[in-house]
Amino acid sequence: MKKFYIFIFSAFFGNFIYAQGEQLPENNFQPQFEAVYQQFPGIPKGILEAVAFTMTRFDHFDGSQAESCIGLPKVYTVMGLTADGKGYFRNNLTKVSQLSGISPQEMIAHPYKAIWAYAKAFTVIAGQKNISGKNPVSYLPVLTELSELPNSTNIDKFALESHLYQIMMFLNDPDAQIKYNFPKYNLPLSQIFSENFDVLSSSHIIIRNNQIVNDQGQAYKPKGGANNKSPDYPPALWTPAASCNYSSRNGTAISAITIHTVQGTYAGCISWFQNCQAGVSAHYVIRSSDGQVTQMVLEANKAWHVGSENPYTIGYEHEGYVNNPSWYTTAMYQSSANLTKDVCNSGYGINRKRTFRGPATSGLNTLGSCIRIKGHQHYPNQTHTDPGINWNWNYYYKLINDADVPQVITANSGNFYDSGGPNGNYTDDERKLYLFVAPTGSTITLNFSSFNLENNWDFMYIYDGNSVYANLIGTYTGTNSPGTITTTGNSLLVEFTSDCNTTSTGWAASWTFSNSSTSPGDTIKPTTSVSSSMFPWITGNFTVNFTDNDNIGVEKAFYQIIDNNAGDWRANASKGFFSDNFDGNTIHSDWSTVSGTWNINNNYLVQSDENLSNTNIYAYLNQNLSNRYLYHWQGKIEGSGTNRRAGFHYFCDSAQYPNRKNSYFVWFRLDNDKIQLYKVVNDNFGSPVIDIPYNFNQGQWYDFKVIYDRILGKHWIYINDQLEATWTDASPIQNGNYISFRSGNSIYTVNNLKVYRSRYPQVNVSVGPGNNNDIRYQSSNPTTYAAKVKSIVMDSAANLSTIYALDLYVDWTPPTDVYVIDGTGSNDIDTSYSINQLSANWSNSQDPNSGIAGYYFCVGTTPGDTDVVGWSYIWAQNSVTVNNNNLVPNQLYYFTVKAENGAGLFSNTQSSDGQLIVINTGVESSNFGQVMVYPTYFESNITVNNQTGLSFNAQLFDAQGKLVDSFKVIPGTNQINFVNRQFSNGLYILHLIPLSGDKADNIQFKLFYNGK
Repeated sequence: MKKFYIFIFSAFFGNFIYAQGEQLPENNFQPQFEAVYQQFPGIPKGILEAVAFTMTRFDHFDGSQAESCIGLPKVYTVMGLTADGKGYFRNNLTKVSQLSGISPQEMIAHPYKAIWAYAKAFTVIAGQKNISGKNPVSYLPVLTELSELPNSTNIDKFALESHLYQIMMFLNDPDAQIKYNFPKYNLPLSQIFSENFDVLSSSHIIIRNNQIVNDQGQAYKPKGGANNKSPDYPPALWTPAASCNYSSRNGTAISAITIHTVQGTYAGCISWFQNCQAGVSAHYVIRSSDGQVTQMVLEANKAWHVGSENPYTIGYEHEGYVNNPSWYTTAMYQSSANLTKDVCNSGYGINRKRTFRGPATSGLNTLGSCIRIKGHQHYPNQTHTDPGINWNWNYYYKLINDADVPQVITANSGNFYDSGGPNGNYTDDERKLYLFVAPTGSTITLNFSSFNLENNWDFMYIYDGNSVYANLIGTYTGTNSPGTITTTGNSLLVEFTSDCNTTSTGWAASWTFSNSSTSPGDTIKPTTSVSSSMFPWITGNFTVNFTDNDNIGVEKAFYQIIDNNAGDWRANASKGFFSDNFDGNTIHSDWSTVSGTWNINNNYLVQSDENLSNTNIYAYLNQNLSNRYLYHWQGKIEGSGTNRRAGFHYFCDSAQYPNRKNSYFVWFRLDNDKIQLYKVVNDNFGSPVIDIPYNFNQGQWYDFKVIYDRILGKHWIYINDQLEATWTDASPIQNGNYISFRSGNSIYTVNNLKVYRSRYPQVNVSVGPGNNNDIRYQSSNPTTYAAKVKSIVMDSAANLSTIYALDLYVDWTPPTDVYVIDGTGSNDIDTSYSINQLSANWSNSQDPNSGIAGYYFCVGTTPGDTDVVGWSYIWAQNSVTVNNNNLVPNQLYYFTVKAENGAGLFSNTQSSDGQLIVINTGVESSNFGQVMVYPTYFESNITVNNQTGLSFNAQLFDAQGKLVDSFKVIPGTNQINFVNRQFSNGLYILHLIPLSGDKADNIQFKLFYNGK
């Protein structure tokens, strides 16, 4: 269909690229991985994380994730193990369970056990294959055996090889090595993957007719089923799906592209499309880490991916899971967009501008045929909702439509209209960019006098900068006019898009450039970070260390401590902190409403009564503990009136008063476009002490920060992290016990209120239940953070840092005590007849906060003593057998056990009631009579005088427990000769086990060989 003579592409294949400008995902199970490596020191560090990253991006799957739209089997646990491979994939969850002794249910319920079980299985297989050492490459056979992927056909082998390549790429990535704390491997991937390395890793490939060479002119050969090139899209690999999984289009024209999420891995998807029982396929599969593309069905054929809409669509499967945005990397977006541009240029008539650009949703949202590039969830007659809430449609649209050249505007002023001019409508299928560029040091003001677009189908985007990746000021549709926009710099970009039908009158606006003589001064933001003396598990009071840096010096530093109570992140107001995300359905009991209609709507605090000129909702906050406080929240002002305003009171002494009696009061006026600050004394306020212009837009979210120094009386007011105003009170209010939101004749929407206190570089943090402590709650389970310590600083030029947060697990409760039983069964034994072995078992300890990390035991001749066996770690086992050749007959031995939780706390030690070692050296009485054995020190024979009336199997063991002889003992006198046996001098144990009767009624004798 398409012919390429020379094609050069850069496909992000060369190095491990998680995402340009993005961070690797957090590993919330890092402590668990570290603990497992301590138990299995033979496993190269990083290899367990590499498997977890490749399979789940460190998510722990319990089966609640959405079904794959291609029927791919679900994986479980943080290690991504398959329980039911649907007759195609290997059930590696079962395999790991069998090799580790940990049940699938335990692994699914406990991430720690899943990691431990995988490590145990890994170690067992490595032992079977006689693999050891710290080189991860040596363990590729182990990773192969533990994968769910089949390994029979060439294509299966290619999919498996791709999986192994991703694991090795992760281990080679220097950022991953630092973030996840494993060694700086420098693995020779080109040697490891030999001929197939070029297929897997080339950053530039030149395709000439049927030959593919890299930019060095070196040819590569396909291996494992990967063809030289895709028939339709040369940058892609060609790995055809099984012919049973696709069909002919029967002449139906291609007119749309469908975006999917695999709900699984790239390699798993490629392999799954070879399974005739799956009955599914897609044209292309795209890898997360580097954007590699594999074509599996010719575009001319009908892949089976979107049900009734298959005949006219081309489908892409993107590696990952809909609930975790970390799978959607920059490399994946860019690679997918490049593929889409190629498809749109292939003569099908698909217009790139008809890519869906609306908000991502988690459910079904059928879009009309006007939108040609959209998700599975957007087609009619569907049940699957991928790519879901985390797919960035606006970003994807920009990548696909990246060739638009803006109209550059440099005049100092003028009128700005849509493409229809002052009297006409704009047209369908527009994507226009207008770039206003003012002289350096100037700002731009854009004022709209009219605005009318087709609501929710045609959009205007305004950016504070010179590209569509600059700070987005706002998105506008319908009659939601931008009003007046003023930039922070000398450039402004307006982007307009329209869909394929229905237009409107557009807009009319004017612009002006304003010269600025103000020197920008220092604009470099300071930085801050947090570390603790106790990490990651907090078990008691601890010290927090803050590291602050700036080119001209940090002047003010603030911190906040918040804690997690059943998913509700709050702070201890009596300790001077406040936090409310306004999540849930009801206003928290911290707040008291005096006037106004305040409710929680869509996780925002909303005051909806426009008729009231003074509304009041307040909360207690102790503001008497530090010299300075920082108040931070987001807000927007709306409504239909002409005098709309809203703001915030701080340092209130009596918040139930109309003007909060004595307080400060920051006020934002939407209709008058002003920032104001008032000082309230005895519930009266006069003229504002700050009264400056600021262009506010209706319905636009703003980030507000207010800092107050109660000693110096100075106030700083920031909007969107830009300092807008300061004022110093010569007689400052120095005490305050309340904060309060206030609105006037407006709808006021608020989110994420946080209050910080000033600090030193080191702070002591108290931990425990009750309001006397900074952190009041423990982790609800081993993977849930219980607290955060946050930091923000201001430099001498009043620049603010970004907010740094240190997440903490908390557990101050020791695990529960165990009950120790002597012996191996459920019944406690008091007597042991073994001269070289002791056994015990114990009940499970419980710890809901950090889980059980393992058990320690010791053995002694008194309870708690360690004179026989010192304290030994036995991980999750709750039974143990000790071999010891120095046990003494008629001596009591005691096992003592304690449990350790994930936070490093121990239960109380618990001891057994002891077991007595009983060894007979000559005469033994049983329930049936007497047995005598002599001589005790034998040379060539012994005599067994059996007066019990029973017959016995006799077994003779040496001191190491090795069986050296066996014979039968009948009633009467038995002469046993050892003249032809070679014995070593020393201790021997003779066991007599009755052939009938009570088998537990065995008899043991301690004998010594004294050979010549």
